[in-house]
Amino acid sequence: MPDQKDSELKRTNYELFILLLAILSLLNMLLILILRDPDVVQVILYVDLLLSLIFIGDFLFRLYSAESRRQYFVKHYGFLDLIGSLPVAGLRIFRTVRIVRTIRLMRPIGLRKIVRQAIEHRADTALLTVVTLVILLLEFGSIAILQTEGSSAEANIQNANDALWWVIVTVSTVGYGDHYATTNSGRFVSVFVIIAGVGLFGTISGFLANLFLGESGDAANESESVTLELLMAEIQQIQEAQRQDRQVQDGANAELKNRLAVVEQLLQGDGAE
Repeated sequence: MPDQKDSELKRTNYELFILLLAILSLLNMLLILILRDPDVVQVILYVDLLLSLIFIGDFLFRLYSAESRRQYFVKHYGFLDLIGSLPVAGLRIFRTVRIVRTIRLMRPIGLRKIVRQAIEHRADTALLTVVTLVILLLEFGSIAILQTEGSSAEANIQNANDALWWVIVTVSTVGYGDHYATTNSGRFVSVFVIIAGVGLFGTISGFLANLFLGESGDAANESESVTLELLMAEIQQIQEAQRQDRQVQDGANAELKNRLAVVEQLLQGDGAE
């Protein structure tokens, strides 16, 4: 019977991904209490809604993959995962359950093994890292542009919706141009977001391309393997037929030798008479 901790633990890179998002969520709770700018708070709430969707997906994934769904929901505090996933102010504190569980499960593994497993699944690790960085860039890039552009009378990035939209189109390298920085500090933030966006979006594109090409390569390898197996089977059939032909030929030769020996004996008998 598998160990209880092993059955709870997912891949270490995934567990680290959820851990970082849970920490970010708790940090956002603190920022909401400290910051007074309503637009900045609105940005954080938008990002928190995205985090809530990810946490709900994590809850469903753990529930679906659990050996005993009832045991996960009750004994392993899955119901707290569900409650903490909801984008409700008073319930976000329950996201600490994810932090405590991840630390408890990964502590016996050790840092060296965690790094080794992350390297072994480098493609998944890269994707989860990029997703985490995109979320961070989305939130703090929006907050930064709001803070730098807020003092300009000519600013056209004036609220949370404008800031989030600007970061999204910039990171995705679309750049509609309907919103842009007008201050020097805002342009500095823009340069950072553009450079980071090119790298992150390019990484995601490369991952998707590798995923599809990898599937095509696997299909081609599988097709080649099937063709090779068929050819080997045909070769074996031909060799078996050749062996059978040799056996028939050997039998015919032996019979011919016997007949020739009989004829030779008869001829010798006639000569003696």
